[in-house]
Parts: sequence; structure tokens; C-alpha cells
Amino acid sequence: MGDDRAAGLELLKTATLIDFEIIETDLAPEGSMKGILQFTEAEDVEWGGLAFVFAIAVISFNEVRPAGHSDIAYAGDDDEFTVGDLVEHFRFGHGRLHIYLDYVRGRLVKTDIDVYKDGKVVIQTVNRGQSLGRPLDLMKGKRPVDSAEFEN
Repeated sequence: MGDDRAAGLELLKTATLIDFEIIETDLAPEGSMKGILQFTEAEDVEWGGLAFVFAIAVISFNEVRPAGHSDIAYAGDDDEFTVGDLVEHFRFGHGRLHIYLDYVRGRLVKTDIDVYKDGKVVIQTVNRGQSLGRPLDLMKGKRPVDSAEFEN
């Protein structure tokens, strides 16, 4: 296992330790979805915020395929979201951890994630319908999560 993959698995393990509540989810008619979450303990942002962003990004990336002409850049079904992708797209500013994923190697991810210092998390997807539901279900443990799901 390469260093990038090992680091990614550690981030995923860390993300599973965060307890959070789903405050609100809203599906707009045009296919956008917004979810507002709250970490049970605001201090969890310090040690787990980045891992949480990574976990949601991994699940979102795994759920999507090419759209339109993006299939030219599509790397195939065995491609995965990596720590390198996180570093490329991750920002910190205005008091929040932030990542915006548009097209990543041909996949139409269209996911925006913000984690605020008070533990509030806002996740928005565009043109993906109710696709926000699965990442939230997986993070809450509502569906069986097995490490193979993250390794594919």
C-alpha cells in the first residue's frame, strides 16, 4: 500500500470517530441539495475536521461518473479520490475548512463542503439530485461500511 493510500485510510478511520447530527437537508427542484450538520463536540473540528472533509469527498467521488464530454478525462471505475486530491482542492479561510470539487479526473463531483470552528458543517451538491443522502448515511453508520468500500 502506498503512502498516499495509507494516509487516506488513516483519515477515513479518524472521520468515523466523529459524532454528528443531521440538522437539515434540502433538495431544490433543479437537483441541488444542501445538508447542514453539527458535530456533537465542537472540539472535534480540531482533530477531525479535515478527516471528515476527506471522508465526504471520498464517498462523493466514488458515487459519480462522467458527464458530457468529461469522459475524455475519466480515469475509470478503479480510480479513487486521494490525499493528493484533498491537498489540491482544500482551503482554509474565513474561519472554516473548505473544499470545492467540480470535475475531478472526468467525474462530475460538484460538491462543496465547509466545516466551521463551532462544528457546523454545510455540504452542498449541484446537479446530483439526492446524492448527498448516501454519504451522510454512510457517515452515520446507517448502512454497512466496510473498509473495502473506501479502498475501491
